[in-house]
Amino acid sequence: MKKNLIILLIIVVIAGLSYMAFNLNSEKTSTLAEEGLTNFAIVDTGHIDKIVLTNTFGQKMVVVRTAGTTDWTNEAGDCVQEELINNILETIYRIKVKANVPKGMSETVLNNLNQSHTKCEIYVNNILEKTYFVGTPTPDHYGTYMLLEMPDKGRSPEPMIVYVPGFRGTLQPRFNADWRQWACSGIFKYKPENVKKITLKNFEHPDRDFVIESDGSKEFKISHHGEYAQIFDTTRVRDYILKFQKIHFNQYNYTMNEEQIDSIRNSNPYVQISVEGHDGKNVSVICYKIKAGKGDVDLEGNLLKWNQDVMWAFLDNGDLVKVQYFVFDKIIKPKQYFTREPLR
Repeated sequence: MKKNLIILLIIVVIAGLSYMAFNLNSEKTSTLAEEGLTNFAIVDTGHIDKIVLTNTFGQKMVVVRTAGTTDWTNEAGDCVQEELINNILETIYRIKVKANVPKGMSETVLNNLNQSHTKCEIYVNNILEKTYFVGTPTPDHYGTYMLLEMPDKGRSPEPMIVYVPGFRGTLQPRFNADWRQWACSGIFKYKPENVKKITLKNFEHPDRDFVIESDGSKEFKISHHGEYAQIFDTTRVRDYILKFQKIHFNQYNYTMNEEQIDSIRNSNPYVQISVEGHDGKNVSVICYKIKAGKGDVDLEGNLLKWNQDVMWAFLDNGDLVKVQYFVFDKIIKPKQYFTREPLR
């Protein structure tokens, strides 16, 4: 009982701090503009070099442009999805005010923004240019409630209904502060000539393990537990190496807590696939099957033991992701596939 009270108190304190941190009226550094601000757009997006997204759930995402290029990364220099960058830059460039919020609704919209919004800080040449407070969609979902703040004018005293001409829908999803949505989904991205070694370890069927070695051109070797095959299909090996140019995961873990993640990690793995590059870049992924849902059956009506669509995978950095069999079946091959021996 005492433990539950302590946990409840912690939650209340965190919630209170979050409210204070994001309450639009509590930031002492902000002054109110003399009138409603409507100049949301930034025409020269080529000089935008940093965007900071923070939401009322405590999530934060910072994307930065690499100096002198059009390439964007997160603060740590990791890849971010180009499509999301293009979407947010297009929005900043084309955003327009559709209408003022009706007087009778303004207070309600402001209160809603206080409770839930994403703060988008836009930097031009490393100087804060504009800040958007992105709210919810309008009832018809053709507009988005948004408040503008500018360093030289202050914060708009009233929110606006904004949109992007030609786009039907809300702009809210384009300002996502969840880093998992921004992270690139690529696992293996190897040019064929850069592949030095591919190791597959099948924990369920060790007789299917193999190691492929490549000099980067036309010479290949394939071995099983240290024993090299004298005869194998070089065309299949070459085609297999080509598959590692583009292998992506499906999505980040959004459902499992730390205890459940540890449980997966301590369960029996399915396969581990590791690639070494001639450039010294090594990538490894270890996959775990997911139990089928209760009552799931195959095409013949037989109960399934395992999910037939996705499985869990741990990346090198420890992140847990879901991968699709549709993608991974291309690279989960047995040694016998190359040596043309029958499977046991």
